[in-house]
Amino acid sequence: MVGGHHTGWRELFASLRRLTGRRLPAMPTPRPVAMGFGRLMDGAQRLLPGKAPLAYEGIYIAAQHPRTDDSRTVAELGVEPAPLEETLTDMIRWMVEAGRIRPKAAGELA
Repeated sequence: MVGGHHTGWRELFASLRRLTGRRLPAMPTPRPVAMGFGRLMDGAQRLLPGKAPLAYEGIYIAAQHPRTDDSRTVAELGVEPAPLEETLTDMIRWMVEAGRIRPKAAGELA
């Protein structure tokens, strides 16, 4: 497994703000509220066109504070994950190209 960079929410949002040039407001949310919001988004997804930005499954996984150890992969295969901001840039540009997000959402990366 190549886990990549472990990044907290604050660091992730700071990187996304830098890359996109968008404000991207965020606020600490208690776990039960976030999980309920995820369920709500799952339900809304069934009724509304487009793609919801968050879903229960993603919130659930993030709430577990998953951590991986890719040190053995790095040592044995010499694989180093790309820098976080490069990965985020590639992901956001792909999401626009694939129609997963609107160009406006990608900000300066569109």
